[in-house]
Amino acid sequence: MKWLKEGEAEFLAEVSGGERGPGKRSGVFYNPAMKLSRDLTVLVAAGLMRGRGEILFFDALAGSGVRGLRVLKEGPSLSGGRVRCIFSDISRDAAESIEKSLKRNFAEGEVFEGDARELFHTIKADFLDIDPYGSPAPYLPEALRSVRHGGILAITATDTAPLSGTYPTTCLRRYLAWSEKVEFLKEMALRILLGYAVRVAASRDVCLKPLLSYYKDHYLRAFLQVSRSRGRAREALRSVAHILLRRGSLGRRVVWIYRGGWEKPRDLQLIGPLWVGETSDVRFLKGLKDLPAGERYGEALSLVDTLSEETGYPPWYYEVNEVARALRSEPLSMEKVKERLGEGGFRFSRTHYSATAFKTDAPGEQLEEILYGGGI
Repeated sequence: MKWLKEGEAEFLAEVSGGERGPGKRSGVFYNPAMKLSRDLTVLVAAGLMRGRGEILFFDALAGSGVRGLRVLKEGPSLSGGRVRCIFSDISRDAAESIEKSLKRNFAEGEVFEGDARELFHTIKADFLDIDPYGSPAPYLPEALRSVRHGGILAITATDTAPLSGTYPTTCLRRYLAWSEKVEFLKEMALRILLGYAVRVAASRDVCLKPLLSYYKDHYLRAFLQVSRSRGRAREALRSVAHILLRRGSLGRRVVWIYRGGWEKPRDLQLIGPLWVGETSDVRFLKGLKDLPAGERYGEALSLVDTLSEETGYPPWYYEVNEVARALRSEPLSMEKVKERLGEGGFRFSRTHYSATAFKTDAPGEQLEEILYGGGI
């Protein structure tokens, strides 16, 4: 291991993973591809500090500890608040390296060696971060016990293949939802993850509200506000449904199949259950923009801008090439798509999922006339 630095934190670890790929499963490794995730964690924690004055941050699967160390070092200067930090990892090497890193940074924190799930029953955190290798599903039920009312639960998922429709039966087993290879598979993956988390929480009379969530390269990330309210949990379930698609068509709609029996025709695709509400909260995102963050957080703040623009649309996006293929036409430029949707009185937004994807409130069945009615 060697001393590394990210943001204002120095830490002891080995570099793992590439610019985009996932890191290794075990050991004390640092994955530079996850820097954006940690930048956003610092900003979100700072926003919570500004509102609460002082918070307890729990880095539950700490690894090198860089996430918690950055919150300790950077959060107070961004927010004017205070933070205490607890680190836990099942690896003795990881726990020992975090102790050394705390001393190196002249910082204080509690470090535990062991299974984080055993601590979820005793620690009450304002911000709990779960960043596993693979799925967060095994940690969610116990993790909900560990977050105070109004606090934040942050989860990461790197098992993108099941969530994105490559292994739908694995997705069904792991997230109790059916995935398929659809055009907007990245958004589907994120919404299945959110829908699962909301359902697990509701079964424990807890409401989870997405504050900021996104899909990036090899992982999905969500920051969820925790409310201990049976009524709010019941209300959150109103935003969990299925999406029905007709193969080879641009038509899509949200359906609540539990409200009545029906039989699915063969030419239809059904995905879910998944979250169909907003994947990020506009007011929360605006609060992050108001933090005195400098150029170091440029990529994170750029993503926040894009996520803000994505709100207020149906729970899917369209790929310009897939639209053209479905309509047997030549692809339009994004600027032309924006122009023609605007002329038809419809809204348009780019998305963070893909550079060639867009969101609109125009019905899919009308896109041919709207986009190609006047020719290319």
